Amino acid sequence: MSLVSFRRLVRDNARLYLLAIPILFACDSPSAPEQILGRIWVTTSLTGLDFPAKFGVRIEGSGTVVLRDLNLGDSIFVGFSKKGTYTIKLNGLASNCSTSENPQTLNLTETATFRVQFDVTCGALYGVLRVSMTTTGEDLDPTYKIVLNQGVQYSVGANGTFQLNQILGGTQEAELVEVASNCHPTGAVRQSFSLAVGGPTRDTARVSFSVACTRAERFAFSRQVTTISGPSELVMVANADGLDPVWTFSGFAPAWSRQGTFLALGWISCDSYYYYYYGPCSKVGLASVNYQTGDILRLTNDSTDTGPSWRPDGDAIVFERRGQLFIVDATKEGNNPVPVPTPAAVTRAFQPAWSPDGFKIAFACEIDSGAPDICVIAPDGSGFVRLTTDASLDSDPEWSPDGAQIAFTTIVGDAIKLAVMPSAGGAITRLTDGRNPAWSTDGTRILFEGSGATKGIFMFALSSSAVTRLTLFDDHDPTWRP
Repeated sequence: MSLVSFRRLVRDNARLYLLAIPILFACDSPSAPEQILGRIWVTTSLTGLDFPAKFGVRIEGSGTVVLRDLNLGDSIFVGFSKKGTYTIKLNGLASNCSTSENPQTLNLTETATFRVQFDVTCGALYGVLRVSMTTTGEDLDPTYKIVLNQGVQYSVGANGTFQLNQILGGTQEAELVEVASNCHPTGAVRQSFSLAVGGPTRDTARVSFSVACTRAERFAFSRQVTTISGPSELVMVANADGLDPVWTFSGFAPAWSRQGTFLALGWISCDSYYYYYYGPCSKVGLASVNYQTGDILRLTNDSTDTGPSWRPDGDAIVFERRGQLFIVDATKEGNNPVPVPTPAAVTRAFQPAWSPDGFKIAFACEIDSGAPDICVIAPDGSGFVRLTTDASLDSDPEWSPDGAQIAFTTIVGDAIKLAVMPSAGGAITRLTDGRNPAWSTDGTRILFEGSGATKGIFMFALSSSAVTRLTLFDDHDPTWRP
């Protein structure tokens, strides 16, 4: 073969090889993606209440099935690549919901966007309950409990309201529970209500409770505590059974006015930065506090003032300052107290108690050094009488409500006892271990504080001699509210 013929053969074969390359690659190459001809736009129109969070959408046609989630209030778009008939179905309808024409059918014959809307109507699954509370009278119970028949409790104020938005339908009951002992319902404590469900609007039911409260039997006392600022005292007020004690003010030695409106007490200030963080709170004198409003009237400015007792009319207070009795105007702030004249033989006068008729003041008096007795004197210093003269240490006098007797603390050796005697003096009757007595307003019981290692406030029943423990802590100076 000539050189020319060989070159021609090589050239022709090369052409054949190059032509074969596209054919080989065409056999192994992937198919081109299908062209999207159009889209189906699925949306909902909602009417009613309590819709599900989402629906399911199923689109089927031309050999294709598409499953998508349709969130509440949203829309979805689904592309289609083949013409034909498509079925669109809305799934996930709750039992309270319905829609017309489900599924819907589309015949897709042209390239376009087709809208499919489902009109969904849902009825209310729940109703609304509105509860109102009305309380009248004195010493209102601040909070009540309302129990539904599902067993769930809700709190409501003395004159409050609340609303519950997801209450199941049907007939149910609401019950008023935990009413204070001084309060009494003036209507039914258990009330039925009915809620209809399934409609396009939410049904609302209303229940109303009413309570009338009378003046509660309560007592005040001081409680020694240890705080971040050091040891201090708090004035507490509790119900007659000792339950639900409430801290009212920082102070000590409380005394109720005869009207039960004001508390006189030794005022303690913990407001300064120094005392709050580094040292104990400070005693700053006597104050009168309105129990209902919390308004404070500073009466004296001497840190040694203690043991206040009200004159029956509520206009004056007798108290002790450095072993001497003083009387201060209880209606003015920061006025000068007037001393009560006492005989020269009285070296110390303390723990005064104004008589119910306002004419006398009983107090602990030291005539023989170190041996206090019970004495009585008029506010102007006249009519001084020494009621006890024995070797016992007598203190903490307290008049009975009728003024006929005086209760007091008497100490003989290691025995610390409550005792009573006629207010004019005479035979002494020892009652029980304890100190610092306070008569109830009906004269049948005496509050007192424990003695020695026995902490707390106790109550002694004069008719039965029964002793009831009311508090468990380091509590002192009990006083009944009139």
